[in-house]
Amino acid sequence: MVGGNREAAEYSGVNVRFIVGAVMVMSAMCSGVAGMIGVAYFGSAQQNEFDTFLLDAIAAVVVGGTSLFGGRGGIGNTIVGLFVLGVLNNGLDYVKIDSFLKILIRGLILLVAVVINVYAERLRTARSGERAGLNGMATYAPVDGSGLAGALAQIPAVRERLGGEPSDWRIREVGDGNLNLVFIVEGETAGVVVKQALPYVRLVGESWPLPLERSWFEYNALTEEARYAGRLTPEVFRFDRAQAMIVMEYLHPHVIMRKGLIRGRISPLRRRHRRVSGRDSVLDLRARGNGGGA
Repeated sequence: MVGGNREAAEYSGVNVRFIVGAVMVMSAMCSGVAGMIGVAYFGSAQQNEFDTFLLDAIAAVVVGGTSLFGGRGGIGNTIVGLFVLGVLNNGLDYVKIDSFLKILIRGLILLVAVVINVYAERLRTARSGERAGLNGMATYAPVDGSGLAGALAQIPAVRERLGGEPSDWRIREVGDGNLNLVFIVEGETAGVVVKQALPYVRLVGESWPLPLERSWFEYNALTEEARYAGRLTPEVFRFDRAQAMIVMEYLHPHVIMRKGLIRGRISPLRRRHRRVSGRDSVLDLRARGNGGGA
């Protein structure tokens, strides 16, 4: 409900505690209703009376077409999956199949659905690569941290900046948002940032597509900004349009402005701006209410 990074969600204005608490309350309410329905159905309350229902629930979701990789599926598909499993269970009851054999059959159906799901995902990936090739571009693929050092070593400016051997470079993924993959690569002498645009919103998946060309616009913006404010713009060492990837200067130490704003921190430049303009900014007022100071 809040994504893969709770801190990033909080910085984006999401009330994480409220949402998590609301989900817990709704889950408890649904569990209570399910318990009452179960008592009415079975005529008694048993601790393990819903054990076999978990397999049915997972099978209904997967048979309904929900992708195990995220981004595909929906309530309608799950209802269809429930209908299919309901017909199957009724058929098995009609022919008087042993209850343990019924569990085995449902498990096999789930296994087949998972295999189909995996192969369908691979086929979609292959087709997307073919479409990229038709445009005269190399096949796009999300960056894998394990192969990143070798790719960066082929860029003379980056290799010279990092220093040392590529096998000794330290690579970590630090992306806390839903739009890009972000890697920090540190060598003996300095570091670089590798930023690659994703073709979808990470939290949702491929059902919410995004254009990769936005990285080209970002690269052009950085290039134009560097013409007028070179000291304030990270240097770009390489841009790969086919991979929607920018290799740029790693600024360290630094504070992300969004986080600084939320924490009420005032940078020296903002203090000078307030003195020159004679006006209090929203950040200054917030910081003053929290005690001020950087």
